[in-house]
Amino acid sequence: MMYKFISYIVLILSFSYNSFAGYKGIFKIGQPYEIDGQWFYPEVNNNYDETGVASWYGDKFHKKKTANGEIFYKSDISAAHTTLPLPCMVKVVNLENNKSIIVKVNDRGPFVKNRIIDLSEKAAERLGFLQQGTATVRVTFLAKETSKLHKKLFGEPML
Repeated sequence: MMYKFISYIVLILSFSYNSFAGYKGIFKIGQPYEIDGQWFYPEVNNNYDETGVASWYGDKFHKKKTANGEIFYKSDISAAHTTLPLPCMVKVVNLENNKSIIVKVNDRGPFVKNRIIDLSEKAAERLGFLQQGTATVRVTFLAKETSKLHKKLFGEPML
């Protein structure tokens, strides 16, 4: 009876301590880096609000590690950005059809000129540009949602 009670307490504590105890990603801002002759400078920018071109990525990166150590699944709602902290939350609005979505940024990219964000296949589908491949979007950093995500994953806000 005592063994069963202790097992029950351990089970409760393991769920209440951290519901993402198996989370494999890390918090990362990162050092400046160069890709194909272009320099990128990762930083915390709580006022990030940009308009530009979004693209999407899927099969080639499916089930591979992202820049912060998570596994990329094309069916998840996620994104890649060249400079924002990893992970963070952003709102993406497709300015061509006014659809919007909140996305977790957990990877680096896109490394194609004039693109500001690379979305997972599922996110592109939800925003309505899967078939055309790109869309004009507005990307806004969400400080409150990012803080909540960090508390859930790391036990405290990281920014």
